[in-house]
Amino acid sequence: MWINNNKDQAITIFNEQLGNLTGKTLPVGELDEAFSRMDITYDPVESSLYQSANAAYGLGFLGNQNARPVWNIRSNSSKSSVD
Repeated sequence: MWINNNKDQAITIFNEQLGNLTGKTLPVGELDEAFSRMDITYDPVESSLYQSANAAYGLGFLGNQNARPVWNIRSNSSKSSVD
């Protein structure tokens, strides 16, 4: 994936867009540290997907827990609720 293979460029682009959206950027050293601990992927760990969905529901971003399906990327099917 391009981001993993071009972390310096990705950090620059990320920080520029963060500045455009918020008016502030982060120190490049902090972003280097953060990006060094991440591998960007299209294939998320299923348990982390549900954990994120539960957190979003708990914070009120999803409204009704059953209203938003969580998609199973591998089979392209949906689950009707967040476990």
